[in-house]
Amino acid sequence: MRSIRTSLLVGAVVVTACAFALASIAIYRGAKSTLIADVDEELGEELRLVASTVRAQGATVQLGFEDLDMPEYTTARGDGFLQLWLEDGTVLYRSPTLAGGMLTDLPVIQTDQTSFAWARTPDGRRVRAVSIRFEARHEANATGRPLFVQAVAACEPEEIDVFLDRLKILLLAVGALTGLAAALTLAVVIRSSLRPLDVLAGQIEGLRDDVSSRVHMGRVPREMEPIVQQLNQLLARLESAFQRERTFSADIAHELRTPIADLRSMVEVMLSRPRSTDDYRDTLESTLDPIRRVQAIVERLLYLGRLDAGQIEIEEQPVDLCELVTASWQPVAGTVQRRRLSVEWDLPSAAHVVSDPLLLALAIRNVLENATNYANEGGYVRISIGATNGANTLRIVNSGSNVAPEEVGMLLRRFARGDVSRTAKGEHFGLGLALAAKIVSALHGTMDVQSRLGGEFSVTFSFESARERAVI
Repeated sequence: MRSIRTSLLVGAVVVTACAFALASIAIYRGAKSTLIADVDEELGEELRLVASTVRAQGATVQLGFEDLDMPEYTTARGDGFLQLWLEDGTVLYRSPTLAGGMLTDLPVIQTDQTSFAWARTPDGRRVRAVSIRFEARHEANATGRPLFVQAVAACEPEEIDVFLDRLKILLLAVGALTGLAAALTLAVVIRSSLRPLDVLAGQIEGLRDDVSSRVHMGRVPREMEPIVQQLNQLLARLESAFQRERTFSADIAHELRTPIADLRSMVEVMLSRPRSTDDYRDTLESTLDPIRRVQAIVERLLYLGRLDAGQIEIEEQPVDLCELVTASWQPVAGTVQRRRLSVEWDLPSAAHVVSDPLLLALAIRNVLENATNYANEGGYVRISIGATNGANTLRIVNSGSNVAPEEVGMLLRRFARGDVSRTAKGEHFGLGLALAAKIVSALHGTMDVQSRLGGEFSVTFSFESARERAVI
């Protein structure tokens, strides 16, 4: 792939060459037009002077320019060409330089019209010619029919051709030198202008695996500032992502360590000496709890990973939110009884939304588990469904919140807990609200979390009603 330096240099040289070529063409044509205009003006003045000496006497024409100082038209050594003739073709005068012939390729002109054109001599040489057609003036008191004369004066453009040839050579030479100087200058300028790229590349190479470092702006050109800013923002995002990954890995190790240690301890105790069949059964049954906890962690992590990667297919259909909440309540009913919680229901007869029933049930169950597990002993849980601005809302509230309002956002992170006192028991592993938030977002709904320390903790789901979705 061509480098930026090469592309800029080639492009700049081509543009410079084209600009100089256009300027040279303009200079050449301007000089040529000016020289030809000067020749035309001189030939025209001389031809009008010749015409002023022509007189008509009856049916004849008298020429008087022999008395003028015009050796270029009157002598064989002259470098000019002059011819005059009547409109019937009668030749009145031919300069000796025409050697008895006539100029050719002359345009047809009208009276009082001056024509400038290129013509040919009898021997084929190209000349610049000026032609006029005029009526010969009669002598005083003389009468007769009008006599029209056409006169042509011409000269070879030898001096013009020599000058233009020299100008052409000069322009080519100046163009070549200018192109070379421009290429060298541009190469230095481009190298100097692109030096910050080399500096930037060196800083990036120096980062290696340290994404906590940033690229210094320094004397970065204005055009490169957005690149450096975006690069630093990318490094910041990478650092944040790596930090989350390290934290996530550490949390997984921490969460799995307790149930795995419990399993190992139970198995080691069971194998320490021979036991009866009932003892083996009791020990195996006791291992089910840590196994279920490990399974729950893995399953929820898999769901979170699939949601992050967009690998879960969402099958939307009309869902009765009331029925879904009632069905999701059954797995947590035992916890409610064990912890002596009171439950308050406020559900309408039906509340339909368009969603994926399996994913939505998983999100609701996670929030219900969070509410029943973290409510204070002997407290309460409130579940209500309502409608607000064309959307159906599900609100789950529990008493005895141990989360300050400013810490609510942290609960949506994986492995976050609001009730530190239960952490050591290994009963909760801080994935429920994070998974619920991910699911609700994937289902195009919203999830709002509110908390008051020592008061209520509430989670509110909001989904467009089936009727509103049908209208859209």
